[in-house]
Amino acid sequence: MTLMSRLTGFNCVPVAKFFELLKSKINRLNITSRAIYNIDETGITTIQVPGKILECKGVKQVGRVVSAER
Repeated sequence: MTLMSRLTGFNCVPVAKFFELLKSKINRLNITSRAIYNIDETGITTIQVPGKILECKGVKQVGRVVSAER
């Protein structure tokens, strides 16, 4: 399944900008081809399952931030 926002964002202008930025970063940091790896996000999740939240007695607000992505 591909999200509509991904499809609409994938066009010539942002792709060209991405590769321009990538090229400038590689040149600035003197990165060689031996240090570049091809990976994808298969098996890597951006959604974190929060554990139990424990706080000291008397604390009125306990904050938690999680990704809204499913």
